[in-house]
Amino acid sequence: MESKTTEGGAVYNKIQYRPDDTKDIWLMEQSHLGLKAKKHVWDKIAIVVDKSQKPYKAKFFQYENSDQEISTNLKPIDYKVSCFFCHSNGLRAIRPNGLSKTVKLSLWDQARVLVWNTKI
Repeated sequence: MESKTTEGGAVYNKIQYRPDDTKDIWLMEQSHLGLKAKKHVWDKIAIVVDKSQKPYKAKFFQYENSDQEISTNLKPIDYKVSCFFCHSNGLRAIRPNGLSKTVKLSLWDQARVLVWNTKI
């Protein structure tokens, strides 16, 4: 909700959470050009949390833009901007715009976001 383009427009995110016994993987595709932007211009970002040792360690990645589905198998690239540019005081909770007329969240998605926010 608080993410805006330089022109004040909406930033769209597609988020996936893939947990297993040894790691949690958060994948995010982000568009500053609207929902209908071509797949290859969406930014692809990941957080991989290693749970195999305590304390947990997180690694942050940005992947090359491509038409491929986002995964940790894509080629990592240098960040386009610092994470702290948008997250100046740390990671954010996932806060979709519940009043959006463009993207409607189902009750299932609302519940899933609530659970994910307890983990992130």
